[in-house]
Parts: sequence; C-alpha cells; structure tokens
Amino acid sequence: MSEQQSRACDPQLIDSTTRLVEFLRDLASARRVPVRDIRSHAQVLWLVDLPDTLVPQRSAELGDVLLSVDHVRSVPPPSPPGELDGWLKPEQLVNPDIDAPDLSDSGPGRVEETGEDGEPRWRQETQQDRPDMVEIYAKWLPKWQAWAEEERVRLRQQRWHRELYSISTQLGQIDDEWELVLATGLLTWTAPGGIRVRNHLIATRLHLRVDPDTERIDVLLGETAPALQDRELLADLDGFTPHRTDRLRQRVREGDAVGLQPSLADLLESWCDRGLEAEARYLPEWAPRETPSTTAEVRPAPALVLRKRDHGSLISYYDQMISTLTGPDAQTPLGLAQLVAPLEPAERMLFLRDQGIVSAQALGQDPLFPLPANPEQRTIMTRLRTDNGVVVQGPPVINGT
Repeated sequence: MSEQQSRACDPQLIDSTTRLVEFLRDLASARRVPVRDIRSHAQVLWLVDLPDTLVPQRSAELGDVLLSVDHVRSVPPPSPPGELDGWLKPEQLVNPDIDAPDLSDSGPGRVEETGEDGEPRWRQETQQDRPDMVEIYAKWLPKWQAWAEEERVRLRQQRWHRELYSISTQLGQIDDEWELVLATGLLTWTAPGGIRVRNHLIATRLHLRVDPDTERIDVLLGETAPALQDRELLADLDGFTPHRTDRLRQRVREGDAVGLQPSLADLLESWCDRGLEAEARYLPEWAPRETPSTTAEVRPAPALVLRKRDHGSLISYYDQMISTLTGPDAQTPLGLAQLVAPLEPAERMLFLRDQGIVSAQALGQDPLFPLPANPEQRTIMTRLRTDNGVVVQGPPVINGT
C-alpha cells in the first residue's frame, strides 16, 4: 500500500493559495505609484532594433536562452586605389553611416592653361580634367558600400553587447535593487481623465550569462512564470475591469505567453477583448507606438527593460511567494495552506513529514523541562507530537507574557 501524501502539490490548493497571495499583493500595490510610462525605467532595449545577425528564439521556454550576443570587432574599410589620393576625405572613408564618401570636385594635381592675356596660368585639376578618376572611383565605391553595410550591422551588435555587458555588471553589484525583464504587450492608451499609459502588460524575469573567455552574452528567461501586471498599471483608472482578466492571469501562471511564443499573441488578443470597457485593438507589431490615444492599442513590442525593484512595500516579497507557487515543482507551504483550506491535524502532519519536519522527533521521547512541569504543560507537549501548533490560553500576568 502506497504511503499517503500531503496536499502540498494539489493544483486546486496551489491555485487558491496563489490567488490569496495575489490579492495581498494587489493590496500592497494600491499603496504605490504605478509606472505608466516605460521611459521612466532605467533602460529600455527594443528587440525591433536588433541587427539581422541577432535573432531571438521565439520558441524559448522558461530557463532557455532567449538571445545570444557575441562580441564582434570592427573591420577597417577597403583602401581606395592610390590614384584617388587627395580626391577623398579621410574622415568620410571610416564613417559607415554615410551613403558614400564624396569624390571631390578638384584633385591634388595642377593643370596649366593660357589666360586671356596669353600668359600661362595654373589651377587645380577637376573631375572634367580627370575622367579616369571618376571611373576609378565608380569601380571602387561598391566595395566600400558593401563594407559600410556590414559595418553598420557590426556597430549595432557592438552597441547591444556593450549595453548588456553594462547591465550585467550593474546587476552583479546591486542585484537586490534592480532587475532585468522581458516586457511584452505594450499598451498605449489615454484613459478617461487624460492619464496616459505607455507600458507593457507582461513581464518575465531575465538572467544574463557572460562567457569569461569569449565574452558572449546569453539572455536567459527566468525559471518562474511571467506576470500579467495590468492591475499594477490600471487598477485605479476608470474603464479597467480587473476581475475579467483573472482567467488570463491564471493562464500566464500556467505557462501561456512565455517569452515570444505564439501563445503571447492569443493572450494579448484576449486581453483586448476583456481588459477595458472601451475598445482596445491588437496589432501584431514589434515596433512600439510612441503616442497614446483615446483608443487603446496593444502590440507585442518586446523589450528588455532594466527597472528598479519595488522595496517600498511588500510587493517584492509577495512576488517571491508567487514564484514558489509556480512551475513544475510548485508546492503550497503549510502556513499558507491553512489560510485557504481546512486541514485536520493528520493532514498538517503530512505536510511536515513531506518537508522532513516531524514534531515527535524534534521533541524527543522525554523532553527535559528546565523547571517542574504541571499536567497541563505536559499535555501541550503531547499534543505537539501530533499537530503543528497548539493554542495555549492562560490568565494575564504582570510584567510578563
């Protein structure tokens, strides 16, 4: 006969406990000022700005690598033919952001010509004097333009690497104050009363891993489920119906909208149908919308966001509780389970046994009392052998407890 198990892994009990913690978290959130403009965060890196060489993994699961950024070096431009010396500006040759280095109207050479008075005069040579220079330039230019296009991509990858390296350093020093998240579902909306909202609905914790040898940076999705943070953004605004998104919040906890998976679009479309009393449109665009309007709009617009942790309230602690209640190994702690479900003493002891805590073993067979014990005190010890807690009531005392 198999050994009886506790209800710590019961999905219904886990769900009820999670709802309780979320409710307490919402109460704490009501005391803080919501961040409704994404520009208020320390740093925002839009994935739409990634160069073609960096492709995020849309199928990444929790704990997987979402994006990898290698350290690349710049490549010098192709040297122009020697005949073009003096015809090109050196500062333009190394600038990949321009369309092409200009071929000067005049070159370094001098041309003799006869003036109106019949005397010889010298002037600088021009393109009309040297059509061969124009031809040489035209043959060399495609090589430079190919280099410039590749160098622009390298520079963009360098900027991403530099930004992520800086974030990794910052998180390594003050990880308890800052966090990096993948933000998806950008909501842009001007609510009744003129309050503007431009921030994401979903946030997933990220971790950065830097290879010390190659300096390759991996961006990994965290191990915990994403969070639907519409209540934090909108709870105090007219036109938001938080109870209608409870099911969506549960879906996110259960694994929907992880990273950039296809389920993200479905969840955002569902939010547009439920989240606001007014019309909300969903657009499958990665580029962010800049200006909110009275018509709410939601688009994926994924971004890596470096933001401050909220230590001004209990929110961060509730977040940690919610994290322990999500994922494949989630279990309900006994202290929380007792708040949402009636548990008999035998059930409570099963929780303790599964956690490796058994009261009888902790007390021993014959506990030593520092002072003489009466029958009531011994009854308390006996009851603690079969339960995790006993209520003791006694008369009031002076200068004591």
